[in-house]
Amino acid sequence: AAESAPLERRRGHLVMARLATNDGQQELALRDLDAACRAAGVESGGKPYVAAALVARGQAWMALGDDGLAMADFRGALDFDPQGAAGAQANFFLGALALSQQDVDSARNLFGRLNGFPELAQTGKDLLAAVAPE
Repeated sequence: AAESAPLERRRGHLVMARLATNDGQQELALRDLDAACRAAGVESGGKPYVAAALVARGQAWMALGDDGLAMADFRGALDFDPQGAAGAQANFFLGALALSQQDVDSARNLFGRLNGFPELAQTGKDLLAAVAPE
C-alpha cells in the first residue's frame, strides 16, 4: 500500500490538472502538473506518469503562449516514454511547434515517428499538407 501512495498522488494531480485545463484555468493546471512531476518517481512504473505530466504541462505552456517551456517539457517527456503514448504526443506537439516556426523538415521528421499511433500520424500528415503541400 505504501508503494501505491506516490502512484495515487500522481494520478490525482493529473486528474485535477486535466479538470483545470478543461475549465480554461491553465495556471491552476500548471500547479497540479508541477506537483505531479515532483510526485512521480523515475522508477519503472512511474515513467509513463512523468511523461504524461510533462506532455500535459507542455500543452498548458502552449496555451499560455510559452513555446520554449512547452518544447522543454515535450522533450523531457521523450526521455521518460520515447516509444509510448506520451512520447507520441510529445513528438506530435513538437512537430506542430516546428510547423508554427516554418520548420517543415523537423515537423516531417517528428510526425514520421508517429507510425504506431495512426490518429496522431494522420493528423500530422494533414497539418503538413495544409502548411506545406508537396
